[in-house]
Amino acid sequence: MDHLETLLKEQKVEDLKNPRKANVTRKFIIIEGIYTNTGEMVPIDKVIELKYKYKIRIFMDESNSFAVLGESGKGVTEHFKVILKKIVRL
Repeated sequence: MDHLETLLKEQKVEDLKNPRKANVTRKFIIIEGIYTNTGEMVPIDKVIELKYKYKIRIFMDESNSFAVLGESGKGVTEHFKVILKKIVRL
């Protein structure tokens, strides 16, 4: 997460150099709910914090977390009680 924030800070500096382009360019973070190779869960609270801090959008793939996490099996978002409007699930 620290590296991601470093990259977002660098992008913010670039955006300040060309604000006109920055205003029309959409920025995304694409994440997985549970990473296939490691089995680690995404620190969704930190990602959402970065979303609002740097004005970016989140796309999250929950194919590995559906039916596994959450009270009714809806994945990482349900497990961590995240309001779905804060992210876009794939």
